[in-house]
Amino acid sequence: MRISVTDRCNLRCRYCMPEPIDALGHGEILRHEEILRICRAASELGIRKFKVTGGEPLVRADCVSFISALKRQSGTEQVTLTTNGLLLGKNLDALAAAGLDGINISLDSLNAERYTRISGHPEGAELLTLQAPIRIEADENGNAVALWTQPQMLGRMDERGKPKISAASLPERRIEADMIIVAIGQGIESDAFDQSGIKITRGRIAAQDSSQLDENSNVFAGGDCVTGPASAIRALAVPKSIPQSQRMFHPPSN
Repeated sequence: MRISVTDRCNLRCRYCMPEPIDALGHGEILRHEEILRICRAASELGIRKFKVTGGEPLVRADCVSFISALKRQSGTEQVTLTTNGLLLGKNLDALAAAGLDGINISLDSLNAERYTRISGHPEGAELLTLQAPIRIEADENGNAVALWTQPQMLGRMDERGKPKISAASLPERRIEADMIIVAIGQGIESDAFDQSGIKITRGRIAAQDSSQLDENSNVFAGGDCVTGPASAIRALAVPKSIPQSQRMFHPPSN
């Protein structure tokens, strides 16, 4: 059974809500407890699966608590959610804790420009081809002017469950650049750090969760040199944690 918990939405899709509407007031829509009562009656008639929708359901403040209560209610077998995803980032952990069984993300296009044109929201998602660096192009003075890459593709899974990556049958791509920063993320040469007194464990720098090397150190480390080869998502999170640790160690002066 589909349950629309609100008529409000944070998008203005051309096919649905191109112009602002006069939204119903809180006193004109069903309360959390009233919707649960309807779902209870539906369960008694044999309906066990519920889909929570809107509008955009997550704009309703009590949406997560409603889902949690519906999941706990006798007779409920499955609760799923349809969302445009804009508020999903800050609600995802709470939805998982509430026991949500599945999420359907409504996304009209993977092209950012087209998405903006349809939804009226100045953001979007765009798929980028995985690229592997091939060579750096330099001018006559030895200064970098471009990075050449080869498009890649994902292949079959290996014995560890990781997809194998191979070159795609696409032409090389030239990316103009006046500066290229190389990040080596598969392993480190740890001997020099070890000789300088930095603790090394199995070839990795031993750092605390705060990225500090020890309680009395003003040296921080993060990324693959601490964790070993990691996913891109974990690697991207490290630059956020290190500045936070540095602020704790060296509070900004007024």
